[in-house]
Amino acid sequence: RLIASLHTERCREAINRGGLVPTALNGANEEAVHLFLNGKIHFLDIPVLVRAASQAQDVGTVTYQNIVMADADARTFVRKAAQRLERK
Repeated sequence: RLIASLHTERCREAINRGGLVPTALNGANEEAVHLFLNGKIHFLDIPVLVRAASQAQDVGTVTYQNIVMADADARTFVRKAAQRLERK
């Protein structure tokens, strides 16, 4: 329940910031869940990585190309950040 609450709060933050931030949040979340399911990160790393990726995203201008780039950049951000996490 705590994780769901954190995720809901992150989504609200992304919506309030607007622009490309919700796209980045979604891409980061999908990538973090993928890494978790493949044993690369812990479950509780997911909200940490998602928040960091969405905070790193500029609001920007919403165009198709920018949406695709924001999604890809957020996924890359999560993969790189996850490599720095020590899997225990």
